Amino acid sequence: PNMERFWDASAMTAEVAACVAKQLGRRIGIRPEDAHTFALFRDCGIPMLMIPFPEYRDVLIRANNETARPFTEVEEGAIGLNHATLGADLAEGWLLPDDTCLAIRHHHALGALDGSIELPDSSRRLIAVAQLAEYLVQEKTAQSQTSEWGKLGADCLACLELSPDDLSELGEVCATSLAA
Repeated sequence: PNMERFWDASAMTAEVAACVAKQLGRRIGIRPEDAHTFALFRDCGIPMLMIPFPEYRDVLIRANNETARPFTEVEEGAIGLNHATLGADLAEGWLLPDDTCLAIRHHHALGALDGSIELPDSSRRLIAVAQLAEYLVQEKTAQSQTSEWGKLGADCLACLELSPDDLSELGEVCATSLAA
């Protein structure tokens, strides 16, 4: 299916994730190129589910609007699969690093950032950086809106040792990534 908008949004989020990682520097231990790769491929399972499940577009709309349950739980309930698991399996086949594959597998899990799910710190930080980048993109462009920041935002900030006041400045610094 026509997926240009999906890949454009993924590429934009990846650019901003790299900028965020660069701005936060060594203190988070994530290289900008790793943040970029993760953000670009974290949703790679979505196009794969579009092909066999024509109803998947409606599932995505419901999952994006869900304010309490995890995104992947909505997918599981509708089609018995989720894009995060499928995407992680693809990433493993592509021989992406283990911490990236784990981050892809758990990027919608509510316990991934607070330590309820056992993950390496690098996987947690990849998830947090990309989720923050997605939030900044959505705030700046008002496109591809989801409810994920409401579910994961506070844990993202805590994981990255940021306050809500830091978001505005970070958004301004990374705005050039959005313009490109």
